[in-house]
Amino acid sequence: MCAVDYVTEHLGKPAPPNMASTLSSLPCGCRATKGDESDGEDGKAMSTKVVLTRALACLLSALMETVQTIPTAVQLFCKQLQDKLTEKEIQTAHSSVGLQLLAGAVYLALHDQTQLEQWAGHTMKQTIKDNLSLLGLCAYHVLTATVASSKGNMPRLAYTFMRKHGSWLSEQIDNIVESVSNVSVDEGSSAAVLEGGNLEFLQLFMSTLAHKILQEQQGKNNLTHLFHVIKGNQQWFQVQLGIPPMLGKDDLPQVMPFEPNPGSKEQVMTFDPLQEFNSIGDCNIDQNFLLEFPWDWAELLQSDLGLSELGFTTLLQHRCDMTDESCLDTDKEKRHVATLKAKFGLELTSSV
Repeated sequence: MCAVDYVTEHLGKPAPPNMASTLSSLPCGCRATKGDESDGEDGKAMSTKVVLTRALACLLSALMETVQTIPTAVQLFCKQLQDKLTEKEIQTAHSSVGLQLLAGAVYLALHDQTQLEQWAGHTMKQTIKDNLSLLGLCAYHVLTATVASSKGNMPRLAYTFMRKHGSWLSEQIDNIVESVSNVSVDEGSSAAVLEGGNLEFLQLFMSTLAHKILQEQQGKNNLTHLFHVIKGNQQWFQVQLGIPPMLGKDDLPQVMPFEPNPGSKEQVMTFDPLQEFNSIGDCNIDQNFLLEFPWDWAELLQSDLGLSELGFTTLLQHRCDMTDESCLDTDKEKRHVATLKAKFGLELTSSV
């Protein structure tokens, strides 16, 4: 985003006015006042090459900072994929498939013109889109190539950037490679795959496992049996996982021994609405207890609802019909106002 904003800001500016036309427009013929020379390049239109070079450096710096927070699951995926490629003697950029995937993602993101306009929040000129596409291509070559690579295979801007900033670029790439593949897990451990993954990743991971089981000959029967095992041993799993009873029950449920084949004891499940109405999970509740709750809900909610007597009295005494009886049209309205004043002591306040 920083690179996109930088390119859009500097290459989207209109060209500076012609100085000759400015001088000719002065009626007295005097020289125009020079601007502050301390502005430097900010007062001039930077060339496309300078803008793209600075945007490329900004993009690489932001990428290096972002990969520091890559989830463990993604790091493990990159490490395992790199190990598989190494076994098959397939070369990757800087021996890091994670770096190559990141470079490809940057390339695709900067070539997606619709996504670029969504990021910027406005439509872009075609020249800006073309420059961002060139920036993505340069970023891909800079991350995946070396200085010794053929000059003809990459844009001149990328080749020049690598020649001028070789040491800095090598440091950034080393940090990215280390962040992408720096993960230590026990060999053969599958539990670490889920560490650091968000809910969407976990759901996708579990769906992939279920799909893999379904591809087997007895996959559907195996998943059905697994469902009955978990359902039939629900209390056993709750105790093993340390899940406390619902509603803070003091008496722990009686733990039944683990049944590896609950299918032999399957019972027909019937739905009883009266029983379900008076239960939450495995706990029974009493609806009358909720209806006859002894606490004063109105008193408890005064601070949240702003319905205290003092607040209501303050609002009431500032109403126009309370301060000016000329607003009242009928005797019925006057009687209601008099009743409210007597109820909340507004007559004494108005007399004072």
